[in-house]
Amino acid sequence: MSVSWRHLGWIVLAVGSSILLCAQAQTTPPDNQSSASTPQDQSKSVAAVVRDAKANKAAHATKVFTDDDMEAHKSPIPMLNLDGDDNSDLIIQAIQKYKESHKPEETEQVVHDWYDEYDAMLASSAREAGQYRSLRESNTVNGYDLCQQSTDWDHCEKRRQAELRGQRMDAVKIRQDMERVGRIQQGLMKVRNGMGLLRLKYPWFKVRNGNGVGSF
Repeated sequence: MSVSWRHLGWIVLAVGSSILLCAQAQTTPPDNQSSASTPQDQSKSVAAVVRDAKANKAAHATKVFTDDDMEAHKSPIPMLNLDGDDNSDLIIQAIQKYKESHKPEETEQVVHDWYDEYDAMLASSAREAGQYRSLRESNTVNGYDLCQQSTDWDHCEKRRQAELRGQRMDAVKIRQDMERVGRIQQGLMKVRNGMGLLRLKYPWFKVRNGNGVGSF
């Protein structure tokens, strides 16, 4: 079959264009390669993630000291004895000994840390006693009102007996909390008076009131 020179020119042009397109495809990197991040960019991304994670980390709740915290006590100042004999004299002696070999700011910090434990315990005990007392009063009033509106006297009497049992149980818990409140208050006041003789007077060393409101 014969081919004219004109047709042959078109064929050569088409083949040449195909070869040129293939060469460009081989030398041009794919989109995903051209947009790939460098190791430096990747490290920046990791750093940003870590930074954002730290920024978004939830704040810790206010620490509430418990008896377990007291067992883990590592202070050079002895724990306040809440049962048995008063040991405030030993606590004052320990503070004096620490004061003799440490800077004033170090002594204040150690005393402050020790104080914070018992101030938190005092606040917790006072709060619990108040909550029990308030809840018990509310239950008693509600029970009385319901009985006044009811004609089922047998049910009302059973409720009254249950309220009396609840009052006795709550009274025990409230008494225990208030005894602890009084013991901590007494210990803190004795330690504060003893530190005054050592010329250690800190304005933050205050004793909470038994109802948890205010301090002295």
